[in-house]
Amino acid sequence: MVQLGRLIDIFQRIAPRGIVSERVLVYVLQDLVSCGEEDCYPPFVPCAWRQLRPPDIEILVEQLFGAAEYIEWREFILYAMDLPVPSHQDILKARAAFKMQDPESREVVTCEQFHSAPLWFLEISTFHENLLDEELDYNNSDTVKDVMLREKARLGERVSGLKSDLIETWEDNSDTILRLMLAKELLCRMYLVNRDSVHYTAMLLAFCKAENPSEGLGKAFTLAMGAKVCTDVIEGEKYVKEFVEEKRRAKELKLNQDYVREEANEVTQNLLKQMYNVKQEKNKCYILLSKRRHIRFHIVREIMNYIINETIKAVTMFERSRDLDPKRQIMIQQLNGLEEIDPAGFLPPEKISEHLVTEDPSMINDEHEYEQFPVSTEDGMPEDRERIQQHEKIIYWLPRDICLTVLSTCLPWLASQMDLFQTTLSLREGIVRVYDDLRDEELNDEKDLVLAHRLVNHIFIRELLRASSKFTSKNMADLLRNILKSRVEKVV
Repeated sequence: MVQLGRLIDIFQRIAPRGIVSERVLVYVLQDLVSCGEEDCYPPFVPCAWRQLRPPDIEILVEQLFGAAEYIEWREFILYAMDLPVPSHQDILKARAAFKMQDPESREVVTCEQFHSAPLWFLEISTFHENLLDEELDYNNSDTVKDVMLREKARLGERVSGLKSDLIETWEDNSDTILRLMLAKELLCRMYLVNRDSVHYTAMLLAFCKAENPSEGLGKAFTLAMGAKVCTDVIEGEKYVKEFVEEKRRAKELKLNQDYVREEANEVTQNLLKQMYNVKQEKNKCYILLSKRRHIRFHIVREIMNYIINETIKAVTMFERSRDLDPKRQIMIQQLNGLEEIDPAGFLPPEKISEHLVTEDPSMINDEHEYEQFPVSTEDGMPEDRERIQQHEKIIYWLPRDICLTVLSTCLPWLASQMDLFQTTLSLREGIVRVYDDLRDEELNDEKDLVLAHRLVNHIFIRELLRASSKFTSKNMADLLRNILKSRVEKVV
């Protein structure tokens, strides 16, 4: 980590905005690797790198970044740190922790706030406390070692009064914990936007990676939306099937309600018609009616029997159609993914009634719909509970503006090109075409919303992912071992 701190200093001088050409990155690394101990002490690169030769550096950079012409050097440092890859929930938890300290949503926090926020690879950090009073000079390895040794001793004293099992855990992992604490300090330095402000969104976006780049892109969408975005094809198509079924049931329910309303209107019209006929006959047969009073009772009885019979028919047909559907309240996710709606909302307000019967909640299994998120049993602020509930949601629909913003931010070099993959399309134009291709009017009639799992598997998006390693996680240690092993095999 000390050597990586020195690399950060070098790259910040060369490319303060974070973007360097592939050639510049290769040349700088080749110079640092070739520098001997007599010329460069302490060394600029980790010990394992000193076995590399200049041609090996080119191979390493190509395996990390493919054929990219321009590279964000921070990505190289992240690969070298070898930190755990966060999950969707890890990213959301870190985002929520930073948001609590950023009420104005400026996407920046102070260095102190950054270090106090728990991350997936390190829940606590005290290393920064000592750095507030003394600036860490990565060019002086002795100073760095002294600070780390003092911190190790201080942390050892803090855990000495704890339970024996915690002490053993600390003794076994103290070096690893210090390494992770130093890594967090380096992240703070890399994503500074001024002397004391860290752009936490840019930092989290850099960790949106996975072995499958489509999943890595999905993590970036999750970060942007504030809830998990589904990119899994099987899970996504299962949702589509259920969504179509929900719409079918809602449509049938509306038809049933319309049928009952029509029947009621017909009964009413017949009643009014018969009453009108009675009124017309009243004047003509007044004398007869006075002699035969029982006729009035007969007419009223016939009218009432007719109304009762027609009502029974309508209710019977409605009950039969209702029994075909599961007796469970159906909720449909809104297209923006943030709320749910009741299908009864599709009906006129005056006709909404108890048309659905909710089963015992204990008998309903919703594991297919939501991924469980650990919720603290301690009392928390309402805002905390709201953030946790958002984490439990799964978003299936992705707005076009979110897609374009994420891709433009993460792939600036590709976003600047006007002819991507010989299609004569820019990134913006390509995304518009992708959304047109994926529009499904049977599911929704909004042109700026598509299913996320279909989006990441569109041929244009897959070309973008192949052209960049931005969303792909890679193990630099394994790559180095393979390069050295291959070189030895060639010699033999």
